[in-house]
Amino acid sequence: MNTAIIAKTDEVNSILAEHGSDIRLVIQKNSNKDVCRQGIIVQNGMAKQNPVIYPSMDFLTGNAEEIAKQVQDFYDTHAITINVKPLLEAGHIRSAIRPRLLSIDNRSDLQNRNLALTEYVGGLVIAFYLPTGDNGYLQITNAILEQAGMSVEQALACAVQNIEPDITFQPLSEKLGELSEMDPSLYTSPLWILSTSDSYNGAAAILSDPWRKKISTQLGGDFFVLPSSRHEMLVFRDDGWTDAAMLYNMVSEINLSLLQAEDFLIDQVFYYSVKTGLQGLF
Repeated sequence: MNTAIIAKTDEVNSILAEHGSDIRLVIQKNSNKDVCRQGIIVQNGMAKQNPVIYPSMDFLTGNAEEIAKQVQDFYDTHAITINVKPLLEAGHIRSAIRPRLLSIDNRSDLQNRNLALTEYVGGLVIAFYLPTGDNGYLQITNAILEQAGMSVEQALACAVQNIEPDITFQPLSEKLGELSEMDPSLYTSPLWILSTSDSYNGAAAILSDPWRKKISTQLGGDFFVLPSSRHEMLVFRDDGWTDAAMLYNMVSEINLSLLQAEDFLIDQVFYYSVKTGLQGLF
């Protein structure tokens, strides 16, 4: 872990404490193979959702007193006060719980936070959350599931079922046409986008077995799945000529150079076959 970030975080926390603030900065590590991204949770330990910041060079070199003020202002702007009791009723959890995909390299950090987890294929783990409105969410811990009388397996079944009506699958060319307000026929691409209607944690759409089979039928065969971000997967049919290693290098390069740290999912290429199901190739 970056010692400079630790030192500056400790310095800012000391200033926040001196000013009587309940806020503390907590370093959260998001790692995948040789790449490590560090986010900082702006936390106060009360019944609020805690926003995350990603430190830049200004954080490391800036004045700690000024950073503490900016952190306080940031928290006051972005934190959301919620009444969690209705959200934690068993019936609501079953009807509203949703899945999200994370890299298995973050498992120890997630387990330290007692989040409910289950391993998936290709170096992924599945965690869970409840939408709370205003683009907020509540992360599901083992204690929450236990209180609701649910196992992780039951949570997964409910979560996937809950997102299935919202899953979207469309050609990349069509999406580009929408974004640019131009004729989609002007774009050509073999790629399709798999996500959800709100695009939030939409990469978890790949968990739906009925949708995987539907995609295979629609494309006319087996297909590759590229983790574009935690919000979507890119899909294209296996034409028998595609080099999986080339795809892996492409995904890794895009993740490292173009993707925001908070959107990063994993350096991996997945492959779906009706006979063998979904598997990670690396």
